[in-house]
Amino acid sequence: MTAQFGGCRCGRLRYELTVELGPVFNCHCPFCRQIHGAAFATIGLLPKSGFRWSEGSAEAARFTTPGGTVRHFCGHCASPICNHPLEPELLCLIVASLDDDSGVMPWAHFNTESKAPWFSIQDELPQFESNPTPEAWALLARRPLHSTTTCIMRGVAGDGQRVDQPPW
Repeated sequence: MTAQFGGCRCGRLRYELTVELGPVFNCHCPFCRQIHGAAFATIGLLPKSGFRWSEGSAEAARFTTPGGTVRHFCGHCASPICNHPLEPELLCLIVASLDDDSGVMPWAHFNTESKAPWFSIQDELPQFESNPTPEAWALLARRPLHSTTTCIMRGVAGDGQRVDQPPW
């Protein structure tokens, strides 16, 4: 795998991905919508061990949400970079922070129960009303992006909705 790089808008924060980016999704939760100032944020999953701050990079500012997720962002330009959810091995990368996100495609929408009322989802991607359970997050983080395996994400849609051959 060729390393991928990214960072903040002003360039003070830089990082490298040493593993392939895992599943990518659009998150419609209120925190993502408010922090990103948009209808949703596009997030890519990967193991924490596959992310590292580049040498000479500034230290990221941090904000801990009421739910315990730690958000990392640039303290100068405020660009969001990644989130560390409660799942200890998982990192949620803000896809827009990649230097080149041209090959990254989301496979689903999460938290659609709280999507912006003025936004209409127009694609055919699966839609889940809430976040995955911690167990499902861990399972998703271990999946390679282009795997054709079948995954049952219990608790994601509340009914154990089956997703056959997702594009990760």
